[in-house]
Amino acid sequence: MYDTIIPMLSFLIIFIVICVIINYFLRAEGYTGIVTDHFDGKHFKNIINGGNLVHRLHERAGDELPAFTFFFKKFCSNWKERALPHGQAVPAERVFGSEIVVTFVNHSTVLIQTEGVNILTDPVWSRRASPFQFFGPKRYMESGVALEKLPKIDLILLTHNHYDHMDISVLRKITERDRCSIYTALGNCRLLRQKGIKGAVDMDWGDARKFSDTISVGCVPAQHFSARALSDRNKTLWAGFVIRSAHGDIYFAGDTGYGHWVEHVKKMYPKGFRLAFLPIGAFKPHSFMGEVHMGPDDAIDVYKELNIGRAVPIHFGTFDLALDKQDEPVERLESLLKKEQNFGIHFDVLQNGEVLSIK
Repeated sequence: MYDTIIPMLSFLIIFIVICVIINYFLRAEGYTGIVTDHFDGKHFKNIINGGNLVHRLHERAGDELPAFTFFFKKFCSNWKERALPHGQAVPAERVFGSEIVVTFVNHSTVLIQTEGVNILTDPVWSRRASPFQFFGPKRYMESGVALEKLPKIDLILLTHNHYDHMDISVLRKITERDRCSIYTALGNCRLLRQKGIKGAVDMDWGDARKFSDTISVGCVPAQHFSARALSDRNKTLWAGFVIRSAHGDIYFAGDTGYGHWVEHVKKMYPKGFRLAFLPIGAFKPHSFMGEVHMGPDDAIDVYKELNIGRAVPIHFGTFDLALDKQDEPVERLESLLKKEQNFGIHFDVLQNGEVLSIK
């Protein structure tokens, strides 16, 4: 009996020590600053105002699933690797004036070119959305732009620190090549500096910064969470961004569930948005994922509530992060748009490498 217990205990101790070491090197050190309505001095929190949101999530759920079952099912993905439908794009060096040219790279990575400024959101090119390239959510479609074919980037908008949004090796390559600025949510600047990435500036919800003579950027609330390891959950902030210009505002929602942040963004930008990027994937099961990821139904509601003129869906088709099927977010969105109450709503569904020009 002891011959069995001792090796098992030894293995358990070694495993725990390894986990502690890995956690130490991966974790993001916590933000330090004044206490606010969404920061208690140690941890950030979402905007929750009563039970309306909980009731809404319950109405849309009908698919209650324990967290353990969810993670077990994730080992049995039925996604298939796919070729790029349109091939890789080669973006223009610059786009001037009021025209907006959008190149969908993958997942939440979008190149936005307008007013002579090149803006890149949540850049991810790695094979896996994970700290390990042998384990974690893998890529099922190549990025729609080769990293070396990117034009000079002026500004990166970085919403939060999850691995499918913050790709350290790629951030380092782009910033070393282009000496660009990074606007990110509170606390992420410290991690980036520790990784040798320069040019980052922290922003809180409600902050605004003038980037150029034609472009300024506002930081807005989102409903999500943050973590790079086991011990750093919600120690840095998550956010969306608004790109402001004389020709109309562009909203990048980032990674978010539907929540009371919508009311706040509407008050901050009552005139609405010329263009918005709204997440639609990794939304099943609603009971488990709905608080942190929007689905197609939510994206349409946000479109209506925020007075959006045109939208591009993001956060689908590249990484299998939840239990929605590979094409389910787009198919669900297209089905909803055929309903009479959604006539006039304009979503441009782009695949990796596809380009959209808005005059």
